Amino acid sequence: MLILLPSRKDSAPSPHLLAPDWLTGQKRRMHRLILALSLFLTATLMAELPPSAYDAMQAKATEFLEVEVLNVDVKPSEATNEKKITLTARVGKAFRSATGVTEGSVISITYSEVNRPTGWGGPGRVPILKEGDKKVAYLGKGPKPNQYLPAAGAMTFQQFKKNQALF
Repeated sequence: MLILLPSRKDSAPSPHLLAPDWLTGQKRRMHRLILALSLFLTATLMAELPPSAYDAMQAKATEFLEVEVLNVDVKPSEATNEKKITLTARVGKAFRSATGVTEGSVISITYSEVNRPTGWGGPGRVPILKEGDKKVAYLGKGPKPNQYLPAAGAMTFQQFKKNQALF
């Protein structure tokens, strides 16, 4: 036995069995809402990291140094939208060093920068420093001797206010 439910008076008969027009319209709106929410949540997953994440990365960095940049070498990579950066820096102070870096040591800091399309969200880039810049550096040991890698993403050469008591 087939039962058709009545639809609202001002609309055409429902194409769905057992479902009035207004319910079908609500389903469409719900589908649109779910789609909009999933797009929004996906976009927020690619967003900038929160300060607490950078704070945690800085705390875990094996090397916390004050450096002066002596040389900056920027070279294109095999990928068309990527640059390889190598900084040569002299250590001014070693606040924390698991590898035994001391004041006056000359180290190499290597990393890549990828050019993202306009409107792309995501973790910030590690900045390209200039010769003569004096910065703090949160680093990790690289695969080669005297080579170090950024350990705190975009905040590798910057510190949060609560860490300033170290100076």
